[in-house]
Amino acid sequence: VVLATNLRGNIDEAFVRRLDVIVEFEEPDAELRARIWRHHLPPTAPLAPDLDIEQLARLYPVTGGVIRNAALAAAFDAASARERIGHHHVLCAVEEEYHKAGRSFPGFPPNGAGPRPRRPLRPTVLT
Repeated sequence: VVLATNLRGNIDEAFVRRLDVIVEFEEPDAELRARIWRHHLPPTAPLAPDLDIEQLARLYPVTGGVIRNAALAAAFDAASARERIGHHHVLCAVEEEYHKAGRSFPGFPPNGAGPRPRRPLRPTVLT
């Protein structure tokens, strides 16, 4: 069994003592985050010219899993709008990932590259 968590402090110590091997990974630095962004948003994807992966990597200290989720959500958002994956799609997806994790979103870049008004990332289900 392989277990993974970003919240080790929430795991009972008696449970942790029963684990044979614990491998801790530090959050990636900006250079590694840029590589992860480029992996999930490769040049073969329909990328808009305004997408600044280096800026994303510098401004948002997130894990590889968050980057993957944000890249995928941005791609779906762009596809649903029949657009290339732009900076605004990715920023909205990053903001959503921060909220899902219960973390405070650090804000949008100061260069005015903030998101456009958008549709929700997930369809709203009316009951």
